[in-house]
Amino acid sequence: DPDDYPGKVKDDLYYFQGVRDFERKEYARAMRNFAKLGKSSRHYAQARYHLGVIYNIQDRKKAALKTFTRIVNGSFDMDPGELSAIKQLSLVNIARIRYGVEQYSRSAERYAQMRRGTTHWPTSLYESAWAHFMSENKEKRALGNLLTLQSPFFDRVWLPEASILEALTFYRICEYQQVET
Repeated sequence: DPDDYPGKVKDDLYYFQGVRDFERKEYARAMRNFAKLGKSSRHYAQARYHLGVIYNIQDRKKAALKTFTRIVNGSFDMDPGELSAIKQLSLVNIARIRYGVEQYSRSAERYAQMRRGTTHWPTSLYESAWAHFMSENKEKRALGNLLTLQSPFFDRVWLPEASILEALTFYRICEYQQVET
């Protein structure tokens, strides 16, 4: 029982038990374990991220958005690289939730907040291209993102569906020759 251990070790145990429960899809137990971590815990941001994912799985979109937004806007005492990764993933999740509830413009705005050169920037460019495609009169922005992803800078990024979106976008703007190409 984590309560039988001293503070720092107790936090580690609560966090790792929460991760184990999350992986086993025992979300209620995972939530209880994650909720026991205070802001001073070095696992606090990761635990909050997992809570946001659980809220999203449970279709509690508002709670998920609130949790991810607090992570993106918050400051936490943890490894800067890990914090950056958690914030990036939270930003992607906010954008995906907005996309899922058909708030395409707001989704694209969130994707645009992803810093260039970060791990999830290519994903943000691609997914925001879909958000622009689904928005009214934003086809040029979608094509701009797709063109960016075709640059040599992204030669190691593999997004086979990007060509489908490109063809759909050209079709929508009546560039039929480009569609065939």
